[in-house]
Amino acid sequence: MDLSETIFKRFRERIRAEVKHLFTIPIIFSLGSGGGRILSNINVSKIGAVKVAINSSIRDLRQIEERVDLPVPCGNGGGSGMRPEKGREDYLEVAESIPYMIEKACEVYGCEEPDLIVTIASVGHGFGSGSLPEHVKVVKENFPNAVQLVFTVTPFYFEGDAPLVRAYRSLREAVKHTTVFPLSNQIASLKMSIDPQKIRLTDVYHVVNSRIAEILNTLFEALTASEGVRMGMDKSDLRNMMQGEIGAIGMARYYSLAGITVDKVLQDMASSIYARLTVRTEGAYGTYIIDSNEQVPLALLNELSRQLILKWAFRTQYLKPLVIEREREGVSIFTIMTNIVLSKQVERELHSLIFGLQAGEYWTKSFASKIKKLFFRK
Repeated sequence: MDLSETIFKRFRERIRAEVKHLFTIPIIFSLGSGGGRILSNINVSKIGAVKVAINSSIRDLRQIEERVDLPVPCGNGGGSGMRPEKGREDYLEVAESIPYMIEKACEVYGCEEPDLIVTIASVGHGFGSGSLPEHVKVVKENFPNAVQLVFTVTPFYFEGDAPLVRAYRSLREAVKHTTVFPLSNQIASLKMSIDPQKIRLTDVYHVVNSRIAEILNTLFEALTASEGVRMGMDKSDLRNMMQGEIGAIGMARYYSLAGITVDKVLQDMASSIYARLTVRTEGAYGTYIIDSNEQVPLALLNELSRQLILKWAFRTQYLKPLVIEREREGVSIFTIMTNIVLSKQVERELHSLIFGLQAGEYWTKSFASKIKKLFFRK
């Protein structure tokens, strides 16, 4: 694997020396084929990140190699064969290079260390499921001061019991090291009114992946704002908010804030949360971000904070909004919520977990039994 200096030289023009971002995101990783497809749709022209796609399938890497900066093959190149244990072994071949990649990306970016390290993984099959726990562990051990933003794409229900169980096993290990934000293909297709049984699967994946990439692109652009920050947050604020095992993100976009009510904002943000979550009894940790092309009314901020506390059970301890007013297209409003425990999802609402399954509709007793065994072994 060639990690020479020349690989990174062409990235140096991305960030002008005088530009200072709110948060530095020097690198974005993808793990697995699905994660790579989403990464290929991430636009880093404004945020300056290096896109690194790691996979054991050379075939799938070739499909995106022109839209990522560094494709990293591992294993024998033939895929991990739906075997997470092989995916883990394949990833460990390149694990020692991960810190070097991050350090070189920081050098290109012009920062001493990263504020945020982003990973997009597809779980449920071989490589993504096996590599994710090892990857977040490597990142945490080598960059303990960085905040990890880890997004995992989970399977459709029609893919069967085995991918769902593999996904849960992977998440169970990954959340030991960091908060994970699941993005359910199943819930995304339902909320976007896409029926994967009526249109071509490739079209379904394209629409869902494009929507997820749109949300992440807009989030990353807000977090790396270089101007117009009216109410800010720092890395400590983000780190304090990353509590519990599972998190969720939602986004609403408008041409203007004129006539927009808080109820409308909450409804639109909820429609883009591609997970079905059960908040812990003590409430959710979280905040919101407004990236606007116009002045944000104080009344909107007050009411949005109040409603998130009353209706979404947000705790006030870490509710520190990020408000940006700058020249851009339209207005984007995000919510980020955490303090959700994976095992509680199983315990409290087994039949409507983060994969978006409907009670009694797609379940099998054997699947329910397998999931329970993951968390409730005597």
